[in-house]
Amino acid sequence: MDFSHKQYFLFDMDGTLADSMWLWDSFLKTFLESYQKEIDAEAQNKFDNLPLKDSAEYIALRYGLPLSGKAVFRQWTTEIRHMYQKEIPLKQGAAKYLYYLKSSGKKTALVTANNTELAVGCMGNNHVLELFDALVCGDQMAMDKSDPEYYRYALRQIGGRAEEAVLFEDTYKTLIAAKKVPIDTVIVEDISSKTDKNMLMDRADLYIKNFDDQILYG
Repeated sequence: MDFSHKQYFLFDMDGTLADSMWLWDSFLKTFLESYQKEIDAEAQNKFDNLPLKDSAEYIALRYGLPLSGKAVFRQWTTEIRHMYQKEIPLKQGAAKYLYYLKSSGKKTALVTANNTELAVGCMGNNHVLELFDALVCGDQMAMDKSDPEYYRYALRQIGGRAEEAVLFEDTYKTLIAAKKVPIDTVIVEDISSKTDKNMLMDRADLYIKNFDDQILYG
């Protein structure tokens, strides 16, 4: 993949720039264990796919917790906010690559399903927030990232055209959405997407293990 003519770079956050998926993979299990409860597949599925507030209501009722759904949601948001603002690191080579793009005069956008507060906290704590020309976050949008319009909107925010842009992502559903824009897509390897690895490698324009891959600097 030739990056020399690309002027606009879009980046997902969780699992792509930020090494954060471990939080979501273990968060509910750890929470339930604090109440001597065991997680099951149905509960994890609800947590993964419902908005956090709805998931908190479901978990409080499902497990008969001594907390209301609202109280669970407040506890979760406090803990998650702390982790994003203090603990979650960037992927290997990510900061170096963002600084490289900035010094090269490229335009960049953070394009995440996560909310603005967590995105700002995580990127700020890792000293890269000022490197983005635009932030496109889930709480700003009326659609999810399986909709190609999510990426078209991000491109409009930085004045970019799809043929001059590249998107960095880590999941199969977002890769398929990007193909409908269409926009060239680099998949960054993440353990949370390991079951889709073969499909990702087949469909992506480029598949990398981390941002130290020298082809990115071409």
